[in-house]
Amino acid sequence: MDESTLGKRKRPQTNISEHGLLDPSSSKEVSSLACILPPISFWMSPEAIILFKPVGDETVLEALDNHIQLLSEVNKSHYGYTELIDNIRTTI
Repeated sequence: MDESTLGKRKRPQTNISEHGLLDPSSSKEVSSLACILPPISFWMSPEAIILFKPVGDETVLEALDNHIQLLSEVNKSHYGYTELIDNIRTTI
């Protein structure tokens, strides 16, 4: 059967950049918003801030590095988690 007789249309192809945004340099049809809004990294987004909870002037990536270091320390012994819990209790 011919595609035109079935009434189906192909989905238009969009060119997505490595950051997940529409790449205006390679697309013929570009939304006006794509040209106005600056590209934003996930690490600077409100979602990342909520998820990783940076403290003070710390960036999300610094907060993530600090979480990884903390969990690495906890993983060094069988009772590392208890030290972490004790530290949390003393700071509250």
